[in-house]
Amino acid sequence: MKEPASIFLLNAGIDDGQFKDLASRIQARQIKLTVIQSLAPINALRRGDNPVWLLVAASSRDRAAFQREIAALTQLPASVFCIMISGEIPATDYKALLQSGRADWVQLDTAPQDLELILHTRRDHFSTPAGKGPTVISLVPSAGGVGNATIAAELAINLISRGKTKNHRICIIDLDFQTSHICDHFDLEPRLKIDEIAHEPERLDSQLLDLFASRHTSGVDIFAVPRNRSQLASIDLNVLDALLELIAQKYDLILIDHPVGWSSWTAHVLQASQDILVTGINTIPGLRQIANVLEALHATQASASRIGIILNRTEMTFLGKPVQRDHVDAVFSNERVFYVRNSPMAVESINIGQPMSLRSKSQKTVKDIAKVADFCLTQKGDAKS
Repeated sequence: MKEPASIFLLNAGIDDGQFKDLASRIQARQIKLTVIQSLAPINALRRGDNPVWLLVAASSRDRAAFQREIAALTQLPASVFCIMISGEIPATDYKALLQSGRADWVQLDTAPQDLELILHTRRDHFSTPAGKGPTVISLVPSAGGVGNATIAAELAINLISRGKTKNHRICIIDLDFQTSHICDHFDLEPRLKIDEIAHEPERLDSQLLDLFASRHTSGVDIFAVPRNRSQLASIDLNVLDALLELIAQKYDLILIDHPVGWSSWTAHVLQASQDILVTGINTIPGLRQIANVLEALHATQASASRIGIILNRTEMTFLGKPVQRDHVDAVFSNERVFYVRNSPMAVESINIGQPMSLRSKSQKTVKDIAKVADFCLTQKGDAKS
């Protein structure tokens, strides 16, 4: 993993023994850092506008003092990204850090592994040129059964069938490590054996990654684990980091099929996404669930990405207008909303393992998906050219 030019660790309130132990655990992860006693080295580097990571070990027991630290750190220039390290903090304090766009927080006990993922997913904060690296599209379900995997499958086929992205390497990653079913949509067997790298992520290389890919004749690759309810619902941040980093090196466009439940790494994956598509159903409870997800996205600073809402299985009027359109417009007046109409072909396509976008491009539901693809491809730096 490439690290920023400068990583500094500052003690802002924990005892010396804890601080030395923290520094040792971070360095054991091959993260090179410099321990500092004040912000003077940061101020010196500021004049050269060099990128700086500032890790601040603080005590969360005195909330007033902790909030003063937050206020001070979020005033630093854009070339500095701060990561607070402490015990548990209130959600409001975490939100204040994230809303600055230049700060994050990790828990003291798990700081080294959490830092690794943040250093990776946030490295574009400084110097990655526009247009470099893959396009990452996260599909986030607002509830179970809203068709998140169906949308992911149809969107992938739509994208790989287009002239602009026809020669791109496109994959879907299913982050549901217990009940994954994305491969069912392609009539494929899942091949990602996460247990093989769970304790030794350094084993993962290009050859092993190729073995983990389920390859569809359309050209779309899928990374998904076989269904196993005894499998851990989440995995270590270090393992996920290694997996995503290697996939990012091999693919131009990555669609991430998120599970309903959020894990410790969810916010970091969302922050690394150029587009976030929230899927749901056009009912009153469904719209409330979507609103809850949007609120959570804003709290994680994932709102820096472009966000769209997909209302799946929407009923249409005789004239082709979505039912409850006026109510949806009132609830999500500032959001980009896509309506994917209900179609009997959707169920049939799942049953035979062949996406609708391969069977009938003229089908109205497929055209609805095409509008979502247009949205993704018109974003700046959307894919490699």
